[in-house]
Amino acid sequence: MSQSPEKILIVRFSSGGDILLATPLIRWMRKRFPEAVIDFAVRERFKGLLEGNPNLNEILLLKEPGDFSCLKQLARITRHRNYSIAVDIHTNFRSVYLCASISAKVYRWKLPRFRRWLLVKWKKNLLAESPPVPLRYMKAVERLGVRDDGGGLEFFVSNEAEKRCLELWAQYGFTNRKVAAIAPGAKWNTKRWNADKFAETGKKLLETQCDALILLGSADERRLCDEIEVKIGDSVLNIAGETDFNLAGAILRKCAVFLGNDSGLSHLASAVNTPTVTIFGPTVKEFGFFPFRNRAIVLQRELYCRPCSHIGSDKCPEKHFLCMEDITIEEVLNASDNLLNFN
Repeated sequence: MSQSPEKILIVRFSSGGDILLATPLIRWMRKRFPEAVIDFAVRERFKGLLEGNPNLNEILLLKEPGDFSCLKQLARITRHRNYSIAVDIHTNFRSVYLCASISAKVYRWKLPRFRRWLLVKWKKNLLAESPPVPLRYMKAVERLGVRDDGGGLEFFVSNEAEKRCLELWAQYGFTNRKVAAIAPGAKWNTKRWNADKFAETGKKLLETQCDALILLGSADERRLCDEIEVKIGDSVLNIAGETDFNLAGAILRKCAVFLGNDSGLSHLASAVNTPTVTIFGPTVKEFGFFPFRNRAIVLQRELYCRPCSHIGSDKCPEKHFLCMEDITIEEVLNASDNLLNFN
């Protein structure tokens, strides 16, 4: 493209991890088109992941509950904004509908649905050379001259969230102490490491590596975190369900290490450059969701049945759950220790 487009719309409605994985694309687009208006359309519940991003002009919201009437309302807003380019990195019905409603040149990321199905169903791996998701997003706009700058994910903590985090640190005596964050939840059951193992890991972390622990998660994961808190005992701050994205990001940025499953919080930890230990079960690297350009250790097991899903599921199809059950407490502790002692 010989001249800079006046207005660009990037579309990715969900979910949390996918939106964080889109932040390098936002930065790369801004570097390529420094004078353009760059907006981002996202589902309302995830707007906190993009608020404060200096590379965006405006965040356009798909209001909750995100049904077709909400989509039409968003389309009425976007069609009058004269976007010259739309970048669809979601590629589902809603994103295609929204992009079709505006008179813009559409650049779209093509999901490898068939190759992904082959890998899950028949274990035929045609994705072995596939790049991580942020670089797949970039493929959609390479023709525009957008290039990888070598950087990772981004999350911009607000001054208010930073202040609230400092108040928490002072309130619970965490100042000048080594704090670890544990996020035991995940959307799907098969992506959750055993809660008892998280609890035992937390105990041993406090004995050998860290001075305090913070349990993070959504409101739906509060009960899980409560159970783990009781089993660990003292020196644990359980704030599952009590943080928005901004406060969670501020907290993670101050932590020495993050331990968790393949989830949005793991990507948030990467986005604020906190070393991460991430446990992968039913999904694999080929899907593109491993930690991106952050100091991280991924724990997984090579099994005949992996991957059994590209997003996770409620129950193990093989009824043994070895992909998670075989990950040991010692492995997680060793990974954490390696990250904490990295020079």
